Amino acid sequence: MRTHPYRSTAPVARRRPHTTILMSIEDNFSRVAPVAYNRLKHPSQKQFHDFVRWLTETTVSELNAGRGDTAATRSALLCYLQRGLRADLLLAELMDQLPIILSRADYAPAEASEVVAMLKQITFDDLGVRRTEMGVTFDHGAA
Repeated sequence: MRTHPYRSTAPVARRRPHTTILMSIEDNFSRVAPVAYNRLKHPSQKQFHDFVRWLTETTVSELNAGRGDTAATRSALLCYLQRGLRADLLLAELMDQLPIILSRADYAPAEASEVVAMLKQITFDDLGVRRTEMGVTFDHGAA
């Protein structure tokens, strides 16, 4: 009997039958209210992106509503940072999102520069961030 040159004549080990469970990273996904979102408690990428989208849209809306009013613009920026920090986003992530927010709010370059200057004047005290012996905490009235 002739064998194919690429086939082995060695016996083939049979694999045990098993069931394949199709799993996705998002199998445990459930919607989380944006005000309740925390990255450490809800590690889903989908939940993270949903929160960032909500935070962006909310901030754009608040900036548009307060356009021309320095106090309202400052308040919108404070809320943006407080909401993001409460959700355990990094300050760098929030700053990376800011150009997108200003662009979506149709801020001209001069207006955007004013907003960035305003943002640079915000302190941790303004955000309600306090350092304690237990770590960093937020004032209850913040955000």
